[in-house]
Amino acid sequence: MRIAVTGADGTLGSAVLKRLSELQPIPLTQDDLDLSELTQIPTVLSKIKPEIIVHTAAFTAVDESESQRELALRVNGRSVGVIGQVAAKLKALVIYYSTDYVFPGVNPAGYTEDSTVAPVNFYGQSKAEGERRLQSSGAVFIIIRTSRIFGEQGRAAGAKKNFVQKMIELSRQQPIIEVVDDERASPTYAPDLAEATYQLMMSERRGIFHRTNDGSCTWFEFAKEIFSVMKWGGILKPVHGSHFSRPAKRPSISILVNTKLAPLRTWPEALRDYIAQLS
Repeated sequence: MRIAVTGADGTLGSAVLKRLSELQPIPLTQDDLDLSELTQIPTVLSKIKPEIIVHTAAFTAVDESESQRELALRVNGRSVGVIGQVAAKLKALVIYYSTDYVFPGVNPAGYTEDSTVAPVNFYGQSKAEGERRLQSSGAVFIIIRTSRIFGEQGRAAGAKKNFVQKMIELSRQQPIIEVVDDERASPTYAPDLAEATYQLMMSERRGIFHRTNDGSCTWFEFAKEIFSVMKWGGILKPVHGSHFSRPAKRPSISILVNTKLAPLRTWPEALRDYIAQLS
């Protein structure tokens, strides 16, 4: 089985490679496949001839997407359509990761796999465009919507620290930390998502799925749990999202409701495992 993994040096891509290691997946970093150069995609994939394409690569900078719209749309939207078209010719399965940010964030109950997509920022729009283009490409696909990924930091140039790493770093620098308390979603541990990906890939199930760790929280509640595990003695203050200057609007409630699969373990359980590994 020939499996290609894009974004192989990112947080999720690295976790997927590790989980699929026995299947000897083919790692593709940005050096191997630059998604901003759409003409590269057919050449690279046709040479590899994968049976499965696990597409973890993306332009994930939410605020920068507002000012770099063409790049965000090309990487998160148009390239996904091209990958789908090539996959259709190769009769390959495409696994694409989307985001909770495709939803408007106004439903207190969250959003199911069939909820209407209506992003409130351009990052969400670009990912929704990727979903749409893949679905119309003719390829067999699995779309996995997820949110707030944390795990071992990717090795890609310019790889950003995840929220857990940022909070730990801040706790070593200052006694008071302010964290947004009016945006609710579900954290997701990259190794758990990689395992969920493997299970879906090896099943006969196809379509759109929501995969996060079970439960939801605000960023403040997430940070509170991090510092509880760390036994940090500083002061954590909840603030409104408007307290920070951010170009992109965020959905207030973007809980991804999973109606199709058994739930993953809770995010606090996964968080404890991750922090233990960091220690």
